[in-house]
Amino acid sequence: MERLTVNLNNEHSVGLGDNLCLLSSLTNIPVPIDLYTSNNHSTFDRLTQYKKIFRIPDGQLQIYLTNENGRFDNVGWPLKLFTDYFKPNFVTVNGQTIQTKTKKDREKKFIAIAGYVDHDYMRQNKWPWSRARPQEYWNKIYGWIKSMGYEAVSVDHAYTNLEDKIEIMAKHCRAIISYEGGMAHLAHMLKLPCFLIDWKLPSPSTTLNNFHCEFVHKTNSVYIVRDDYEILGWDRNVFDKHIDDLHDGKTNNRLVNGECKLTFQGPGIRGKVKVLNHRNEVKLHAEPIYGDSKVAELLTAHYFNSGLVSPK
Repeated sequence: MERLTVNLNNEHSVGLGDNLCLLSSLTNIPVPIDLYTSNNHSTFDRLTQYKKIFRIPDGQLQIYLTNENGRFDNVGWPLKLFTDYFKPNFVTVNGQTIQTKTKKDREKKFIAIAGYVDHDYMRQNKWPWSRARPQEYWNKIYGWIKSMGYEAVSVDHAYTNLEDKIEIMAKHCRAIISYEGGMAHLAHMLKLPCFLIDWKLPSPSTTLNNFHCEFVHKTNSVYIVRDDYEILGWDRNVFDKHIDDLHDGKTNNRLVNGECKLTFQGPGIRGKVKVLNHRNEVKLHAEPIYGDSKVAELLTAHYFNSGLVSPK
């Protein structure tokens, strides 16, 4: 099969979640990819590390170092809107091969926490502060987890080795409670049930309103916590039931569980966005996500017009 070449625009640094969405989108395309990137912002080093961790075969994706800057923008989550995360059965970290989902997951005693702390209350509804919560909130989450007999482990420190975090999450954690960010994207790839704390809404930083996290984390292993204190009202039985549901792919993400569907007003995926419920009532009108770009070309050719996603 002929391979597809993608030349990454690496002018700007992007985070863990953006790069995982890039890899998921490219890896799930049913055409083998040759990805060329420079090492500006350590992008080549990071992408090759993630490829190794998630055991992405060379037959699906090859990553090459180049000094040239391409025209394919790494725009993060919009790249994988038409596909799920790449979810391997095994990951390789710290010289070990670890299974990502097992029959013994219900015996795990730890809950991971990725907490982003809000230090700027004047801008708390704008990105990136809209994703954060005060330290007092995360303290309550830690105490609540302990009260139910679980152990809480932090995976939010930026300077903790990524492979150590993955080993802890894959080996020992039954679920994760996370702010909207890179650790949640990582949890999705590990098939780890994820309770995602929603943005503070309304926010001038998004046109997607209360669907924002459903667009950004479009997968079946996420529960979006819309009321901060909802989760603190659960007892152990309710919490475990939600974990089991996510383990079985029963999400409250409306774009995944059949409650709503996503449409574009054309041409192709370049037009305005609408979300309709099962009665075809409009739940969201939003501005276009994709412009006239290499990203739009690739997604149109290999997802939107391929039968993997049907135009509406």
